[in-house]
Amino acid sequence: MTGTNRAMTSFERHIIAVLVMRQLLIWIALWSVVYGVAMLIARLAFDATRTDALLALATLPIALIAASIHAWRLRPAKKHVAALVDAHARGGGLVMASTEIPIGDWSAEVRETPRVRWDGRREIALAILASGFAIAVILVPARTAEARRPLAIARDVERLQNRVDVLRDEKVIADAEAEVMTKTLDALKKDASGDDAAKAWESLDTIDEATMRAAREAAESAVAKSQQLTQTEAMASALADNAAKDATEGIRELADAAKQSETVAQLDAKTQAALAKMSLTKEQLEQIAQAARAGKEQLRQTLNKLRDQGLIDPKTLSQFEDAAKFADRQGLAQFLKKNSDIKLSNGVGQFCLGKPGVSRGPGDAPMFFGEKSPEDGKFDAQALPPAAAAALEQSQVAGVSAAAPEAGESQRSAGGALTSATTNGGSAFTAEVLPRHRGTVQRFFERKP
Repeated sequence: MTGTNRAMTSFERHIIAVLVMRQLLIWIALWSVVYGVAMLIARLAFDATRTDALLALATLPIALIAASIHAWRLRPAKKHVAALVDAHARGGGLVMASTEIPIGDWSAEVRETPRVRWDGRREIALAILASGFAIAVILVPARTAEARRPLAIARDVERLQNRVDVLRDEKVIADAEAEVMTKTLDALKKDASGDDAAKAWESLDTIDEATMRAAREAAESAVAKSQQLTQTEAMASALADNAAKDATEGIRELADAAKQSETVAQLDAKTQAALAKMSLTKEQLEQIAQAARAGKEQLRQTLNKLRDQGLIDPKTLSQFEDAAKFADRQGLAQFLKKNSDIKLSNGVGQFCLGKPGVSRGPGDAPMFFGEKSPEDGKFDAQALPPAAAAALEQSQVAGVSAAAPEAGESQRSAGGALTSATTNGGSAFTAEVLPRHRGTVQRFFERKP
């Protein structure tokens, strides 16, 4: 190899080295930015750990190889290198010719090649900043599930879980629906985080509304069933006391009422058969009345449990008690004998509901207009349900005063914007317009249409 070829080869290697170094720095900066952003997203959205970030560093050698290949493709052609060396050495084209054909003694001796200079301060600065960003992403602690702030909803979850258990035990909601609510509450208790409190509270409110709605529908159904059971009990008692005019028709009406109130299902087979044949004894009639009372007692226990969980208010329970009230068997018997021209079911309904018909006469049946207050003005103390008691414990007293308010001298209002308005002045506020402002005001009211 001649001196000219060695000089050209060395010059070409210097150029390739500079190109490779420049491309490596550029690609390192780009890779660091992409890597840092990707790891931030992975840590915030997918709970990626620091180990995952270190494993992702395996993509760096791939980026360096790609940068080297790109720099190799950017290298100049040999003829261009020869032209540059020939111009620098003033070879008159002999250096270029020697790369194509052998010229023997005509070969020009190249003693000095052009110097390769590269100002890489910008590329170096970008690579350093981007690499620092990537390293910071690796070193910053990840927000794992253990490091997140848990949401303090244990008491709310326990309260709702107790409600769900009561509703499931009392057959108010189906087992499948209760299972879904239980799984949701368990997941909230385990995974609820203070970083996303709105989502957790929204789920709790949804379950709370669902339980309240189911309890409200169950309470309304219990009041309606209680009315049916009360009428069934009253009809059975009236037939047992021989207060009905037509016993056969009364038993038929009792059978229909017992089926609607689901009382038949609580009777033994013998009584059910006797009811179907319309041949009931006094003992069997008493058994039907007792079954109706047992059904009301079961409904009462269910409503008491719902009240203890804060699912229904005491007013709903009082409505149930009014619908389930029947204790005046003697009064019912006298009423039916006095009004023997009406059917048994109609008479029982009028007596139990306290709403006599137009053909009743003087109207001696008891009438109820909502909640009755005691005549002596004294009320019995009632224990609050646990839910209401817990709410009172968390309440704060704003102020207590036993003295009557002082009635001081009344003060008249000082008026507002119309205080200084003149009578028939045509304006609501008569403010004085300064001379320097009159032109502006006049031009405002002289606008062209």
